[in-house]
Amino acid sequence: MVLFAAACRSVPVKEQTEVVINPSLIYEDCMELQPGEVLAYDFDCIKSVNFTIRYRQGDHIIYKITKNNTTIHRDTFYADKKEIYCLSWANPHSSPTRLTYSYRVMKVR
Repeated sequence: MVLFAAACRSVPVKEQTEVVINPSLIYEDCMELQPGEVLAYDFDCIKSVNFTIRYRQGDHIIYKITKNNTTIHRDTFYADKKEIYCLSWANPHSSPTRLTYSYRVMKVR
């Protein structure tokens, strides 16, 4: 019998998740990404939202992706440096909206 042991970092996966974003508020989901990792994500909302992928650098927020006034989006994001990246959805409306999203982080070989 041959046994293999390996140390590996768990790969973040967020299965279909549903949240309600109240008026004028932001919902975020953050994770650490390493250079060469790819974040495959998708979402849809009942009402349009302002979506970003961003990270903090000191007192500054660095925006990597910005999609305003969108109800559905599917894409991939390639991390070029080690950071804690946040997927962020802002509800600009005066009533709540329902967000459904999922993501998976993959290592590019």
